[in-house]
Amino acid sequence: MSPVLRSVFCACALAAAAGFAQAETPADRVHGRIMAELVTPGFAALATAAARHAHDWTAFCAAPGNAGFADLKDSFAVVADAWAVVEFARSGPAAEAFRADRFNFWPERNNAVERALLALLTAASDADITPAEIGSASAAVQGLPALERFLFDAGASDQDFAPGGPGDFRCKAASAIAANALAIALELAAEPPGGRQDPTEAARAMLATDIVTAFATLQDRKIRPVLGKSRADSRPRQAEAWRSGRSLRNIELNLATLLAIAAIAADEASGNPGLARSIATARQAATALKGDLGAFVTGGERGAVILLLDAVFAAGQLAKTEIPAALGVTIGFSSADGD
Repeated sequence: MSPVLRSVFCACALAAAAGFAQAETPADRVHGRIMAELVTPGFAALATAAARHAHDWTAFCAAPGNAGFADLKDSFAVVADAWAVVEFARSGPAAEAFRADRFNFWPERNNAVERALLALLTAASDADITPAEIGSASAAVQGLPALERFLFDAGASDQDFAPGGPGDFRCKAASAIAANALAIALELAAEPPGGRQDPTEAARAMLATDIVTAFATLQDRKIRPVLGKSRADSRPRQAEAWRSGRSLRNIELNLATLLAIAAIAADEASGNPGLARSIATARQAATALKGDLGAFVTGGERGAVILLLDAVFAAGQLAKTEIPAALGVTIGFSSADGD
């Protein structure tokens, strides 16, 4: 290349780079940081946690025992924590092939997980079962709720998996479900939901919809149905993950992610810090109620659950305007509307 052409090429490249830098908006930076700091590493952590849990099932099934069963409960909690952190990002790749619903089939209706799991265990109790077969079975038996039942149903213990009888197949089934959950988590980590790294308007709108929907999910699926209109109307077993006693833990982690998002929006887009304060209030209310949400709605702590619901509602109302504004988009509805 001649010196003249080289100088022209360099000048054009520098001009293009300068133009790109000038074109980056606060909304681009908000989107980029949410993806880089929360979504992408969050789904990588989910895959790592799911791999550990699948490994623990393999080890346990090779030599069932009380210590191994305790390890399974511990690694299940790690997977559930990792899922709660990224649960808000449910569009795009997470919606393809119903990945998010297969990984965590909740809320369930008509005891769908119990019925599907019973059908699985009785239909093939004398056969081997593979992760691929689980992947083509009902979504109700493909992820966390099914694994929770193996580990936390009333009276569950390592004796349920004793070798030389039905326990053998229970172990094979649970191990296959854990391996299938890992496969889904790896797909999500390979192509994280919530919009591409390229901050197009469509990607930003998709991410904004996911975030706003997360508040509606907390309010209308995770808290209000459990609380009911009165103590007599409350439904403790509508609480997410009530068997493992982690319904409030999930809510707290959901809110922690939303708080981090609000902080990024305020930092990069000069957003209203009131959204972060409002989310922090809701998170503090969830943290104060440790354990299972259903355990509090019929007793003396019912008032605290009502305060939690009110705090989530208030944060959600602010999010409807603050989050789309921070991401430079307009959204007309959340993906939870119409439920």
